[in-house]
Amino acid sequence: MATKKEQAERTRALILSEAIKLFAKQGFAPTSTQDLAKAIGMTTGTLYWHFKDKEDLLIAVLEELEGRLIAQLTAPSDGPMPDGLIGTMEALIARVAATVERHQNNFLVVGVIGAEATDTNPRVEKALRSAYGKFASVASALLEQAKKEGLLDSAFDCACGAQMFIGMYMGAVLHQRLYRAEFPMARAMPVVQQMLLASLMGQVPAPKARRRKSR
Repeated sequence: MATKKEQAERTRALILSEAIKLFAKQGFAPTSTQDLAKAIGMTTGTLYWHFKDKEDLLIAVLEELEGRLIAQLTAPSDGPMPDGLIGTMEALIARVAATVERHQNNFLVVGVIGAEATDTNPRVEKALRSAYGKFASVASALLEQAKKEGLLDSAFDCACGAQMFIGMYMGAVLHQRLYRAEFPMARAMPVVQQMLLASLMGQVPAPKARRRKSR
């Protein structure tokens, strides 16, 4: 039998999971505490026991998504590590594309909340910047290394480039929702992957994970 602490942790995890789905589908502002309570099959009192208000829940959601993304991007690779910087960058971009494809709601939440909260909610904006910042630091370090190896122009702004790298993905995810019937994630993400590689390296290699033998 689960202890009170274990039950509380399970309930909190359930609330976060359902909040991610609702925020991705409806947005933060239109989602009411009644919507959330209905989704978890509990009362609004349960929500307020775990989170003092809806904004507190949103901050927890962003922190949860930040942790999930970092875990997914830093998980051990199934195959051998690629050789060279370009191979490493290609592998990183491919892993992000695969993560976007598998966890669409996670990215939709961040995109939707970013559009809603920027310039209106400093606390939420700070949480978003933190989530973006950790991933951007990884991308920025790779870009700096590419610059040292002469693969990028010496004047290239790596810090800004890393953030725009994230922005391209977030923009693609949000735009794809409008055209999801014509361009499902499985079709859209390889193209985004190729465009990112081309913009950074001036070439458009076919994504390794998507290559198919010609018939």
